[in-house]
Amino acid sequence: MIKIFPLWLFLVFGGFSFSFAQQADALEPWLDLIKEDPAIAEALADLLENPVAVNQAERQDWQRIPLLTSEDIDSILTRQSRQGAFRSVRQIAKIIGKEKFKRIRPFLILRAPKKKSLQVVQRNYWNVQTPAEGENEKFLGSGIYNLTRLQYRGTSGRYPWKAGLVLQKDVGERQYNDYWNAMLAVNFKKGRLIFGSFYLQLAQGLLFSSPFGRMKSSMAMLPFQANKIVARTYLGASENFAQTGVCFTGQPFHGTELALFWSTNLRDARYNPQTKKITGFDFSGYHRTALEESRKDLIMEKVAGFSFKRTIGKNGGLTLSAASIDYSPAIEFNARNVTFSELRKDFYHFSGNQILLGSMAYDFRIAALRLAGELAAGKNGGTGITQSVWLEDETFRSGVMFWNLTPNFQSPYGRVFDWNSPFPQAVRGIYFALTWQNDRLRIDFYKMLVQNLWRTYRQQFPPLKDEWLLNLNYVFRSGQLEVRWRERSTDAAPEASTIARQRVRGLRLQLKIPIEKRLESTTRLELAWLNHPAEKGALSFQELRWNFRRRLSLVGRVTFFRTPSYRTRIYEYESDVPGSFANFPMYGQGFKWYVRLGWRPLPRLGVWFKFRYLRLNDPVLTDIDYGRQQTKTDRLFRLQLMINL
Repeated sequence: MIKIFPLWLFLVFGGFSFSFAQQADALEPWLDLIKEDPAIAEALADLLENPVAVNQAERQDWQRIPLLTSEDIDSILTRQSRQGAFRSVRQIAKIIGKEKFKRIRPFLILRAPKKKSLQVVQRNYWNVQTPAEGENEKFLGSGIYNLTRLQYRGTSGRYPWKAGLVLQKDVGERQYNDYWNAMLAVNFKKGRLIFGSFYLQLAQGLLFSSPFGRMKSSMAMLPFQANKIVARTYLGASENFAQTGVCFTGQPFHGTELALFWSTNLRDARYNPQTKKITGFDFSGYHRTALEESRKDLIMEKVAGFSFKRTIGKNGGLTLSAASIDYSPAIEFNARNVTFSELRKDFYHFSGNQILLGSMAYDFRIAALRLAGELAAGKNGGTGITQSVWLEDETFRSGVMFWNLTPNFQSPYGRVFDWNSPFPQAVRGIYFALTWQNDRLRIDFYKMLVQNLWRTYRQQFPPLKDEWLLNLNYVFRSGQLEVRWRERSTDAAPEASTIARQRVRGLRLQLKIPIEKRLESTTRLELAWLNHPAEKGALSFQELRWNFRRRLSLVGRVTFFRTPSYRTRIYEYESDVPGSFANFPMYGQGFKWYVRLGWRPLPRLGVWFKFRYLRLNDPVLTDIDYGRQQTKTDRLFRLQLMINL
């Protein structure tokens, strides 16, 4: 009966949302950012399904939007207090600028539909083929993916509140509640109290994540705007990112921001069955096989801390933060307990049962010049520092960011400058970015000037000094042209005695043309080159997008691709059902097509359907460096109902 219930709920309720034709494609401008940090994908998906109501939003609600700075939020709230409610969402553009408004527009509505509302999101999908399984381990569960999300918003007296629950099951897992989280949040006049699941972001992110990663995207300036204290409710499906406990954020006095938090979490572990020792963390979230199930919830983690920000003058602020993180049992990562591959290749090495952290951050603006930085220190003497300087006006933004983490600085949730793994090892680098735009042309440039990484106990990874990206977007009367060139270096060390550098280059050409009022054509050609070993890859697609009176939308795409191996893979973002993110690595030789249909027969009812077919003429059956395997045919079916109650 338990296996039938979520499917029945899916057919009866489905999900619901007000953004219909836009919603599934609103994440495309954020694509590269999402690839850097899965947590930001959850945050953006939540914003799409629960947009900010500009005439009812408090400071905490505005802070959910990653692109907004503290100054932006102050300006919006000041305008609202002086002139009253906004008559249109477009008025926000006059406050924060047209370009920034364009990116965050899908996350805004004028007013919340009701003071009380129930939201039910039910998402299922399945592959027509049997899902791929491990070499020696069979999947214990079915090939169906399930996500059930319930969220209720209400008001108790003068205080709005919301509660939510998520049940999630990956393909191959046995139970539909393999992973779950829940939360209750109450808004007061000067703060918010959260019980249950929440996600932290403090200052520049050395202690707790600012979800902007090492950007290599067309939003090159985004990491420079990370200085916030944010604790948002979390109802996502990405495991091992959120905290579970209690958190208060608020403004106890004028010009101050305070966060107090405590959590207790069960984390999956890496485990050595021979030595019976826990050697690290497993962040995959998969519990499909007996081996994966044996690693589930082996580590008890307790987190406690605070953060306090004081505004200084009109355009400045100082933030102090501290946290204690305790593990039980202790983690023992050493050469005896791990394989040579783990010792050499893993991004983190930690042993012990406690981490103590503290930091001081500042943020000041003088006319068009902005300075921001953070200094953090740990119990064992390790330090982390970041410093950024940038200039900003209506058409031009440019900045430089420096960071340095010593080998013994360890912060499991500080994911700003590492590679989305805990406990970064001696990361050091200088990052440069600029953006220029006028009415028709936008230019984004990113350059990693210097980057040094320690990946092992004994050996330093070769410094990277030549990673860069250039993106041009030109809007003309009959369409839009995008040109992107990207170069980067990656680690190529198949043997223990060698460290080689792989140079990857990529070129993208994309043209969007409106054929008529409701029909749009998108054509893309993307090329990839690898120098060691010498490889070339290519991908092209043709897409047609049709919208009829906002009731019916249809997207169809045909893709052809040819890459020699996974090393020259080309990622392709696909339009999907609302709340689902589809960004697949294409490699081998073959073709793919999909159709996505959206139908809104009633104002409060929506139906989505997607079918995807992939055929490999020349599959990469074994790829030694990456262990990837492919099947010749892959078919994926997704169906979603959306009802607003």
